[in-house]
Amino acid sequence: MIATKAELKTLAKITSMDQEDMIDLLIPTVEDDIRQYCNNGFRDENVYIRTGDISFTHNTAAADTINLDAGSEGFTDAQFKSGQTVQIQGSYNNNGFFEVETVTSTVMTLYAYANRPYYPELVTEDEGVLVQINKVEYPKAIKLIEAQMLKYKLTNYDYSVQSETVARYSVTFNQDMRSGYPGALLTGLNRWRRPVFA
Repeated sequence: MIATKAELKTLAKITSMDQEDMIDLLIPTVEDDIRQYCNNGFRDENVYIRTGDISFTHNTAAADTINLDAGSEGFTDAQFKSGQTVQIQGSYNNNGFFEVETVTSTVMTLYAYANRPYYPELVTEDEGVLVQINKVEYPKAIKLIEAQMLKYKLTNYDYSVQSETVARYSVTFNQDMRSGYPGALLTGLNRWRRPVFA
């Protein structure tokens, strides 16, 4: 994840406990908006594993796990560590971003849903296709922008009114909106944008 819930609340100066459920819902949305806007998965190309000998297990009473068949190159050999975010690509039903709690050579245990409600749960399946798992490495500077985007979503709406004047009162709403955020806010992400080729 880009930043923990506690970090985002501190950076955005959110002290109220009234919007905890909304924050949980918005964290994955804002992170996805950042990746989409930047056209960047922030993958670390040096820490990955690519294999067809892998299975995903959804556990209702425990944390979900990603399992390697014996004899495959291990997660620890590939330099995966506890606390990392990973991206799964090429699976039937489990593509996406997940946060790792513990790692052994053959088992990657994800954070339990109760501890990270903003991450998806796995779908149980034994892959018959080539799956790639990459470590994700977000720049530290992006945390502040995510916090600002989160606060914007919590406190603002995308008004369609550009300008309105009544007698001597005048108001303007969100003249430069991009991807559901003020353009000035997204400008801070431009240094991590990757070109899109049609």
